[in-house]
Amino acid sequence: MKKLIISAALGFMLVPVAQASDYRLTPGGWTISEGLGVGGKSTPSKARQFCIESGASSVSPDWFANLAKPGDDCRASVVAQTSSELQFQISCQRTSGKLEGPSTVHIGQDKFTIDSELAMDLGGIPLPMGRDLTAQRISSQCSQ
Repeated sequence: MKKLIISAALGFMLVPVAQASDYRLTPGGWTISEGLGVGGKSTPSKARQFCIESGASSVSPDWFANLAKPGDDCRASVVAQTSSELQFQISCQRTSGKLEGPSTVHIGQDKFTIDSELAMDLGGIPLPMGRDLTAQRISSQCSQ
């Protein structure tokens, strides 16, 4: 009986849990827009389009982290995760000063948003920077 319980426990531990942390987005054409606010002033950006192929609709927290990061010199660490939300701590070391703060991703199958409340340290004076990104599925087909 002990062997059966131990074997069952070991078998359970070998089941991959990485799939549980992935998110599924609906395949098709998507549009994404991003806005940046510095010191209370916001600057909207142009929308751009991207495609989610049917075989690549399962995306990981790292995929969202790369979108949440304001630059390649930044790190995003997951601090909380549910079935519809991710929370990151963003940290960037720049020559102009350290940029850091929380970022929250709200995830649905046809839409996701990323809201970041960052602050740049300018010699002990924090400069608040808000970064908002909204992505929404716009069609069932990817445009060529």
